[in-house]
Amino acid sequence: PWKVTAASCTCSQTANQLSSSLLSNSSGLTSSPSDTTYPYLGCYVDKWNRDLNDGFLSVETAVNPVETCVAFCRKRLGASAFYIGLQAGRECFCGAAWKAPGGYGKVAEKECNRDCAGNKKIKCGGSWRNNVYQIPSDYKYLGCFQDDWIRDLPTGFAIVASEDPVNACAENCVRLYV
Repeated sequence: PWKVTAASCTCSQTANQLSSSLLSNSSGLTSSPSDTTYPYLGCYVDKWNRDLNDGFLSVETAVNPVETCVAFCRKRLGASAFYIGLQAGRECFCGAAWKAPGGYGKVAEKECNRDCAGNKKIKCGGSWRNNVYQIPSDYKYLGCFQDDWIRDLPTGFAIVASEDPVNACAENCVRLYV
């Protein structure tokens, strides 16, 4: 749904009160994710220096480990929770940002072969492998506002090129404060 070649992104305030403004050279940026499912990004390598290192929860008894992990990460990180990873059949990891796009690297789905302990119908990663999901933002489009060289949101600036520029901009802003 997002069609962006490049956009500018400005930030202000703190991670707890994150504000972001998206100024784009494209149209159609007013849509927002509304479905209740979380986009699955794939199976990714993890290492001792965790790729998603902003929170941990055991989901060993969770019937719906994805929803349980998302709820925990949102409670812990608020609107800056962008990614979850399920690992080793029972572990949930939160991430406000990935260390690098794709983290330590994407691998074949067969490497994320562990059933979730609380629900054998769902895969929960593998040994040092995360099933990674993206948490769509809750950011709301407020309209198009004129800006000038005295920035309305003066704390940070970045050019983002993304299929999801709202989350890319917000992730960039979070990195300024985390």
